[in-house]
Amino acid sequence: MHFFGASGSKSWRFKDRIDGKVQLLAIGDYPAVSVAKARAARADLLSGMRPSQARQEARRTGLELQSRTFAALADGFLIKVAKAGRAAATAQTLGEQR
Repeated sequence: MHFFGASGSKSWRFKDRIDGKVQLLAIGDYPAVSVAKARAARADLLSGMRPSQARQEARRTGLELQSRTFAALADGFLIKVAKAGRAAATAQTLGEQR
């Protein structure tokens, strides 16, 4: 764990090698993140927790949920159109555009 003072700013950073690649993980700025919190974050990183992977997985699941939600809305709309008594050709055209 390093304590850098570049251009007047001070921050906690942890340099690690993951899958043969060197990664520099920023823990936080100095007065906002205490020594105890920086050490706890380092312990989490050493135990295998990877914040970047957690963010990527959260983003991926969020996108999956959005796509499922849109599909459910589209299906609901098509059912509503069919129940509204529109012509079969109109319902079929709307279904093909999806």
